[in-house]
Amino acid sequence: MTPKLILPSAAETTKALQVLCGLRLLKIHCAGLLRIIHFSAKAPNEFDYDGEVDWAVHVDCAWRLDQHTKILTGSDDWFVTEDKTPPPEDWDAEQGGSFQEAVLRSVLADPDTSGRTIRNRTESFIVEAVEADDWAACMIGMSDGFALRIFTDASARESWRIFKPGDLSSHFVIPPQSSSQTGRKV
Repeated sequence: MTPKLILPSAAETTKALQVLCGLRLLKIHCAGLLRIIHFSAKAPNEFDYDGEVDWAVHVDCAWRLDQHTKILTGSDDWFVTEDKTPPPEDWDAEQGGSFQEAVLRSVLADPDTSGRTIRNRTESFIVEAVEADDWAACMIGMSDGFALRIFTDASARESWRIFKPGDLSSHFVIPPQSSSQTGRKV
């Protein structure tokens, strides 16, 4: 018999995410299918894009970025070319040119295509609200109507986590790695 997965409650997950309120999305880094999203309290002209990260969210499940009632991009757009034509057989999205990357670079106003990190060069994307449900899906609502929505879609592996870089006790992992835990802290 497979052990029953016990997810944290909506209240527990929302509480873990509340540390993001008031922070600005600093940058998004792509590592394969994993999205590493950094948040900082610094103003845009004070950003040190290679340091000073207050909190990070690792997303290794389905997600989307929307604004008001429009989906801008999501996890599956990684597999679509920027111009939406069929990709060549040897195409590697990690080398650049995905529709997802193009949309993120556009909305974050980062023209630098030399790496896998997309920096927020706008005044937008300040976290204003967070919500979660009992399935550990969450919404990180940001200024100007932007929202990052994360959908937990696995029971046998990690879907996402939030943590303060350098602080091992701050990790809140979804789903928990043990059926006897809820919202594992590592």
